[in-house]
Amino acid sequence: MVGFLKQETGVERWVTEPSGKLAASNASSLMSAEVQEQGDEAVSDDQSEELIRAAAELKGQQLVIPQLVVQQLAAQMTYDDLPDNIWARVDEVRGAAIAPKFQPNQLAQDLLSKWKVTRNPAAVA
Repeated sequence: MVGFLKQETGVERWVTEPSGKLAASNASSLMSAEVQEQGDEAVSDDQSEELIRAAAELKGQQLVIPQLVVQQLAAQMTYDDLPDNIWARVDEVRGAAIAPKFQPNQLAQDLLSKWKVTRNPAAVA
């Protein structure tokens, strides 16, 4: 299989061709035969910019894809999938959240009242 970078609506992606033939999807993303024959010295400033841009886009994808995979893994995990040390932290936070001393409704009401006073003291009086 041969692959190439394909650009559609501003998004570049790697595409493979099962036939083994390289299909040109975007002329600006592939160097012309003339430039290949002349060597590195024949790369124009415009072509250099295009090559640098393509390399930067590829690097951006390389940097983002692992994080997207991690996010998807996390989304599919359950409590039982977590290692023991993470269980302990989750249990600690859950315990604090449901403790009788923690009253989120009262806390939210107090915070909102204080904010309203600092925002417009004349309206409260």
